[in-house]
Amino acid sequence: MKKDILYIKSKCSLNPIAESYLEEAIVTFNQNCFKAAADMIGGAAESMVLELRDILVDKMNKLNKTVPQQLNDWRVKTIFDQIEKELTFVKKQMPHKLKENFDSFWSALFAPIRMTRNEAGHPTSVAPVTFESVHANLLILPELAKLITEMKDWIVAGYQ
Repeated sequence: MKKDILYIKSKCSLNPIAESYLEEAIVTFNQNCFKAAADMIGGAAESMVLELRDILVDKMNKLNKTVPQQLNDWRVKTIFDQIEKELTFVKKQMPHKLKENFDSFWSALFAPIRMTRNEAGHPTSVAPVTFESVHANLLILPELAKLITEMKDWIVAGYQ
């Protein structure tokens, strides 16, 4: 398990909450507890999105920009969508590679994790979460974390 976390940490920074959720996701996945693992992976992803939101709001406040109400919503999906709106509006300022990654992967990486977590928490069948879906989420989470890390760094240094 530690090597899995070390691999992810070599690609990006994880806040302590995301790291703890990810550690538990790996343990539960390895014990064939796929619904629990899906929930933990979703928790890790949501924690990273909330951290990105906090950095964006802090930067907007420093720049005396109006912070949209949706960034303070209790629903992570609403926050996620508003981050996308805000960053789409200023993506011309982003370095080319970050802009391409944001356009291509922002929703593509978060959506399956969110959907699988929702299936675990709001099941519509007896076996709503499969090995394959959770395994896929474990594989894409490092890429989401890497993208969020790059976005955080850019917001701090380049967002205007």
